[in-house]
Amino acid sequence: EACKKRAAELRDELLFQQPESSHLGDCPICMIPMPLDLEKSIMMTCCSKVICGGCYYANELREEEASLRPSCSFCRKPIPDTNDKGYKMMMKRIEANDPEAM
Repeated sequence: EACKKRAAELRDELLFQQPESSHLGDCPICMIPMPLDLEKSIMMTCCSKVICGGCYYANELREEEASLRPSCSFCRKPIPDTNDKGYKMMMKRIEANDPEAM
């Protein structure tokens, strides 16, 4: 009886455990906690949003299948084709006092 109860408790713990959270909060698209490994998230230069790699990849697939021009997963602005254009977009966000861009 006690073994069955403990097994049920362990099952519930595994089933309902929350993923590790990071200081980055949740992905603004899928609302899943951002991964602790920063290599698995992407900061978009146009809107300064940090999104998870899964949402970025899903958007890439959608655009490729529909033959669309690459755009931001969050704000849908076109992704800059040069680093210089990306830098200018980032500086524009900083000049607008966007705390996420700084």
